[in-house]
Amino acid sequence: MKIVTVIYEDKQYPGTYYGREYSYYTSLHLEPGDIVIAPTANGDSMAMIERINVDESEIPAHILPLLKTIERFADGGV
Repeated sequence: MKIVTVIYEDKQYPGTYYGREYSYYTSLHLEPGDIVIAPTANGDSMAMIERINVDESEIPAHILPLLKTIERFADGGV
């Protein structure tokens, strides 16, 4: 599994992505700019990949066990 970071789609302005980065695991072949479905505490959200191949050392140790997994692209592809 790789670690990637995403930024979420703005709910008021669809197609606009901004804000702080959130980290996820994935086994998908992703590139920056890809749009994915990211699981969150409040359900699935559209998100854009910001960074790929993030080193585990960049993630605080207490956060690593909480990382969720991105399993699909927004267009339904895997």
